[in-house]
Amino acid sequence: MLKKLLPPPKWRFPVMLISAILLGISFFILYVSKAYSYLSDNPKTCTNCHIMAPQYATWNHSSHRRVANCNDCHVPHNNVFNKYYFKAKDGMRHATIFTLRKEPQVIFIHEEGANVVHNNCIRCHSKITY
Repeated sequence: MLKKLLPPPKWRFPVMLISAILLGISFFILYVSKAYSYLSDNPKTCTNCHIMAPQYATWNHSSHRRVANCNDCHVPHNNVFNKYYFKAKDGMRHATIFTLRKEPQVIFIHEEGANVVHNNCIRCHSKITY
């Protein structure tokens, strides 16, 4: 059974070489893009894209800095799957925009993101609102 899955002997080395090159390039891209940092809640991650530096500086000087990070406000908290699904979907949109150099001069939050932020405001501040 295994013999049927393997390429013919003359193709084994080129297939292994190409696979190793592709794997190496993939790891290099993940390392250079700091993709691993997006799994955390560290606010510094938001500055991986240089365009987000003003938003980070604003947060860093705000009253929320002591009690909330970017993900506390900008991703859903109803369950862990939805949190990482939203992060991945939104991150892919951001990565595509920045890679294609299509970022706008002024950054505005999209409707879906605004809804998430609104729900998180209510989640955190519901105990102090009337």
